[in-house]
Amino acid sequence: VQTKPEINIPKKITVCATKLDKLEPIKGPDGMDDYLWSTGDKTQSIKRNKTGNYWLQVTNTKWVVRDTFEFEVNLGTKNKI
Repeated sequence: VQTKPEINIPKKITVCATKLDKLEPIKGPDGMDDYLWSTGDKTQSIKRNKTGNYWLQVTNTKWVVRDTFEFEVNLGTKNKI
């Protein structure tokens, strides 16, 4: 029995612009049949470098699940991540 997939991406990701080159890709759950990002990418993970709202849809043989998140690039020097 397949369980409903969970997309465990934080609802908001904020990154200092100076850290973008060291940022790990944003990754969807393992073991899905299909991945579709709002960017059109069909891979399990993507790299982002622009502020915006994104979604990921994952599919297995029983479920289709979609979740959204916000990615923000902080151009200031305060609150660095």
